[in-house]
Amino acid sequence: MYFDRNYNIINLFPDFLEKDFDMESYNHQFKLTNVIIHAKSKNISYPTHWGPLSIKCAFKGKEFYGLNNCLYAVTDEKYLVINNGSSYSSFIDSDVEVNSFTINFSPFFVKELLQGLLETDDTLLSDFGNYGNRNDIEIIEKLYAHDNTVSPLIFKLLALTEDDFNKNIHQIEELYFLLFERLLCKQKASINEISNVQAVKRSTQNELYKRLYRAKDFIDSCYTDEISIQDLANICLLNQCYFLRQFKKYFKIAPHQYIILRRMEEAKKILERYDDIPISEVCSEVGYSDPSSFSRLFKQYYGSPPEQYQHYYHINNSLL
Repeated sequence: MYFDRNYNIINLFPDFLEKDFDMESYNHQFKLTNVIIHAKSKNISYPTHWGPLSIKCAFKGKEFYGLNNCLYAVTDEKYLVINNGSSYSSFIDSDVEVNSFTINFSPFFVKELLQGLLETDDTLLSDFGNYGNRNDIEIIEKLYAHDNTVSPLIFKLLALTEDDFNKNIHQIEELYFLLFERLLCKQKASINEISNVQAVKRSTQNELYKRLYRAKDFIDSCYTDEISIQDLANICLLNQCYFLRQFKKYFKIAPHQYIILRRMEEAKKILERYDDIPISEVCSEVGYSDPSSFSRLFKQYYGSPPEQYQHYYHINNSLL
C-alpha cells in the first residue's frame, strides 16, 4: 500500500480532562501523520499514554517524562528519544513558561524511510510502495546532548514552525527525511558505545547499557533531589552492589561523585549567568542546605570559593 505522507502541527496542549476528550482519536492522528507539537506552558501534566517515535525537546525550562521506570528532564541542553509504541507520562511545573517542542514520526513514514535506506535498489524498483518489509526501528531511549549532528535540524524545524507552517511545508518535509537519517547515525554511535560495556553476551551488553544510562539520565534530571544508591538500583532493576560496580566501571565515576559533579557544574553555570545572585540561593538551587559544605565542595572542583569565582568571572568578562 502506498501512503501519501502529510504533516500537521499542534500549538496548544490538549485537555485530557475534558469530558468528551477521545484519547483513541487523538492518538490516531499520530499513526497516520507526522505531527509536530510546539506549545508553551508553565503547568501541565499528562498520564501515561501511547506515542510514536519522537524527539522530545524543551527550551527556556524543563519538561519531565516518565519512561522505563525513570524520570527524564529535557532542557535547552538535552533532548529525549522515545520509540514507537512506548508508553510514557509527562509534565511541566515551572515558574516561567516552557517552550515544549516534539517531533513525531508516524509509523508509515518510518517504514517507508527504512525501506529506502536499507533495501537494495533492485528491491525498491520491483516492490515500490510495499512498506511492510521493514516494520520499525528501535533507538536507544535516553537523553542526548544537543550537538552538531541532530540538533541543527531540530533548531531549523523549530524556527520553521514559529513561522508560517503551511508556507514552509516543503522545507519541513525535507528536514524530516534528513532528521531520520541523522537519528540512525546516532543509533550507530550508541551501538559503538555498547561494545564498551564489559559483558560476555552482546544481548547483556545492550541491556546493561540501557539500564546504566537510565541511572545516569535520572541523576542528570533530578540531581537536586536526595538520591540514594538504592533509588538508582531500583530504577535500573539491578542489585545494589552490582549496579554500583557496573556504573563506576562504565562511567569511570561512582554515582555519588557523579551527583556532586552535576551539582557543581550547575552551580558554576548559575554563578556565570548572574553576577548578583546570593551564594545561599545558588546552594539551594543545586540541592544543598548547608552553604559551608557547598562552598567547600565548589572550591575542591574549581579552585576557589563560589563568591570569589563569581566575582572574578564577571570582572574578567566585563573587560572583554
